Amino acid sequence: MEKLLGKLLLVAACFAILCVLGWTSPENPSVALNANPLKASHEQYQRISASNYYVQNGN
Repeated sequence: MEKLLGKLLLVAACFAILCVLGWTSPENPSVALNANPLKASHEQYQRISASNYYVQNGN
């Protein structure tokens, strides 16, 4: 019974931490946090795409 109570307390504490983090997080995080480097640099995206093309068709 004590193990079950301990596990429930741990789960409740983790849920409380997640709720607090979600509540205090900004509504719209900055774009820099979610930036995709391939979308930011079109030249880099073309180089990577070209190298994949050559690897796939290099038979």
